[in-house]
Amino acid sequence: KGKDRNVSPAATIEVVTAWARKKFHLDAAAAAEYVLQICGSSEQPRSDKHLGELLLEGSKCAICFDLVKEVTPQG
Repeated sequence: KGKDRNVSPAATIEVVTAWARKKFHLDAAAAAEYVLQICGSSEQPRSDKHLGELLLEGSKCAICFDLVKEVTPQG
């Protein structure tokens, strides 16, 4: 089930990720493996990116993320 939160466009992905990990009750060890991914895409924004940078022109000032397990390339 999803969670909603009003956040300033100046907030970073890092801040929202920390909130999501806590809201979904992930323990510290497991939480480190999860990142935010923009809904309906494979884009996982950097943790220092501001939400306002991700909003599309003409949007309703809202963005959707999935909390997914980070895929790290092997090699």
